[in-house]
Amino acid sequence: MLNAPFIKDNGKQDYRNLQQKVIYLTAEISKYKNKIKEYQENYHYSQLETLKNENQYLKEQIQKPAG
Repeated sequence: MLNAPFIKDNGKQDYRNLQQKVIYLTAEISKYKNKIKEYQENYHYSQLETLKNENQYLKEQIQKPAG
């Protein structure tokens, strides 16, 4: 059994509750990872990324000494 201050000594029930919380939070993380992936695959997001990269490239070109 885990040695953590939030687990009571008498607590098989507490251990089960923690297991359930871990399962729930793992599912939540997975859900949000999928939402992020969908957002990043969105056309407008990819357009924004392209523009940011192009802007960075142009800034670097401006800063280079002429010659």
